[in-house]
Amino acid sequence: MSKTIHFSVLKKVNISLVRSLCPFLVLGVLVSPGCSREPEDPAWFRSSETGKILPIDELKAEIERTDSLFDLFEMKRQYVISQGRMEPRVIETIDRRRDRILTERPPLGSPCPEVDLVAFDYRYIEPGRYRADYLFRVNRSFSADLEISLQGSVAPEHLDLISKTRREEGKESEVWVLRPDPPTSTWGEGEVRLLSHGFSARAIPYNLMMLF
Repeated sequence: MSKTIHFSVLKKVNISLVRSLCPFLVLGVLVSPGCSREPEDPAWFRSSETGKILPIDELKAEIERTDSLFDLFEMKRQYVISQGRMEPRVIETIDRRRDRILTERPPLGSPCPEVDLVAFDYRYIEPGRYRADYLFRVNRSFSADLEISLQGSVAPEHLDLISKTRREEGKESEVWVLRPDPPTSTWGEGEVRLLSHGFSARAIPYNLMMLF
C-alpha cells in the first residue's frame, strides 16, 4: 500500500508525497503563462539610481529579507560574476542565510532514499518555454546515474494538445526528462545540488509529478 503525505511549500503550492515501489513526488503546480516567481533583479547589489554597489549594511539587510533558497543561489551567482569589487562579508552572509534556511525548513519529501527534495519551483521564460528548478540534499551516494522525469498530466479537454507520440501511446500527460550534469553517481553525501530544467509546454494547466 502506498503512503501519501500532504504538505505545502511557499506560495501555497500544494504537494503530495507518494511512497511506492517506484517513488515519485506529485507537485500540485499548474503551468500557466504567468510566473511562479518574479524575475530576478539583474543587479540586486547595485543602486537603481546610480548603478553603484550598495553599502554592505544594505546588502546584508536584503539578504536577510530573502526567504527563497533559489533566490539566494541566484544572488550569490550574480554577485560572484559581477565586475565590481567583491566583499567577502556579502558571500558569507548569503551562505549563512542559505544554511540557516536549509537547517530550519523541512524537506518537501524524498523521491528516493538517496536525496531529499528541499525546494521546487518553476518560472515562465517566454511563450511556450518554462524552467523547473530543483534543490536536492544528498543523504547518501548514488550507485548509478539516474534521470529526473517531470510529468504533466492534463485535463481531458486538453488531451489533443499533448505531443502526438504521447497521444499515440495512450498517455494523458506530457513528460520532460532531465539528465543531471554532473551525473548523480558523482553526488556526495551531505551536498546540496541545484538543478534547472528548461522545457517546452503549452499554455494549459498541468498537474506536475516528479519521478527520480
